[in-house]
This record gives sequence, structure tokens and C-alpha cells, in this order.
Amino acid sequence: MQAKNEQLLEQFENFLQQAEQLSPENNDAIEKASKQIDLYQLFSELSALKTEVKKEARQQKETITHFTKILDTLQNSNNQLTQELGKAESQRKNAIIQAKKDLLEGVIDLNDRLEATLISMENFKPPFMERKASREFHKGVQQGLAMTLRRVEQLLNSHDITPVKAIGKAVNPHTMRVTELKEEVKQPDGIVLEEIRRGYLHQGKLFRLAEVVANKHHNNEKEIHSNAK
Repeated sequence: MQAKNEQLLEQFENFLQQAEQLSPENNDAIEKASKQIDLYQLFSELSALKTEVKKEARQQKETITHFTKILDTLQNSNNQLTQELGKAESQRKNAIIQAKKDLLEGVIDLNDRLEATLISMENFKPPFMERKASREFHKGVQQGLAMTLRRVEQLLNSHDITPVKAIGKAVNPHTMRVTELKEEVKQPDGIVLEEIRRGYLHQGKLFRLAEVVANKHHNNEKEIHSNAK
């Protein structure tokens, strides 16, 4: 009986000890420990999230840098292409201008030859006994040459080619070259007396120098020669 009572007392003591462990103070400690565990998990998750954000930010920065380099390469390529196209366009325009210039020079030379032929025919004096048919033929040729010359002049005018006005004007070294000197006492010094080869302007700028005969007096010979140069 006594042994049974001691066993019961031991069980009751164990019960009290367990009750003390389940007291409110111990519950607060348990709750506090639980909260500490929860905060530790939170900070761990936040640290992991921060690391992930840094990783993604670094990847985005690398991606932006990569695309920036691609954009710079494309921009440089575009600038280079624009320069090459501009250069090609300039070369094309220069080629067109040069081809047009060569063509117009050919037309001007043709005009010179036609004009010289017409002047020669106009100065030709047929014999008195020449047949009427021959005279009419010469007249017809002259009319045809005059008509052709008018058309050539219209063609030149359509391309803004105009003749340099020289005869009766003072020698202009920018548009004229003196190839011969004559002395006309009644004419002022430096005046163009004749035109050896007509000069032309293109859109107001010199296209071909005029070759002229200038008037000189003995006391002004040096000045005329300086203009001729």
C-alpha cells in the first residue's frame, strides 16, 4: 500500500512539473521563439529575393548594353551608307554635268562651223554669167544654213547658254582673251573690234572664253597686252 501511494505521489509530481512547463510564461517564451523562427525565415527569403533581384538587374544591364552596342553599330552603318549614297549621288550629278558640258561644247563647235560656212557663202560673189538655177541653189543653201543656225541657237538658249557680248565692249579679261591687236585711231583703247571665236556663258557663269581683236594706240600698248594675258 505504501508503495502504491509513493507511485501515485510520483505521478502527481510529474504532472505538476508538466503543468509548470505549460504555464503562461513558458507559452510566451514558446511564442517568442516561434516568432524569432518566423523572422529568420522572412529575412532569409528577403535575402534570397534581393540576390535574385540583383541577378536580374545585372542581366537586364547586360542586355541593354548589348542592344546599345547593336544600335550604335546600326547607326554607324546607316551614317556610312548615307555618306556613300551622298558621294555616289554627287558623282552621278558630276558625270551628268560633264556629259552635258561635253555635249554643249560639241553643239557650240557645230554652231561655229555652220556660222562660218554661212558667212562664207554670203560673201561669195557668183559670176555674172552663172546660171539662174545655180544662183537659186546657193540662195537655198544659205536659207537652210540660217534656219539650222536659228535652231541651234534655240537649243543653246534652252540650256541657258548665252553668247558673250564682246564687239564694241571694253576688253574683259574674265570673259575674253585678246589674240590680236589693231589700231583704230577713231576707236577708244581696249575696245573689241572683232570676234575671232565667240564666247559663251552658262547660267551667267563663264563657259567658254571669247577670242577677240582689241584696239590699241601706241601710247597704251602695255595696258592692252596686260589685259590680253
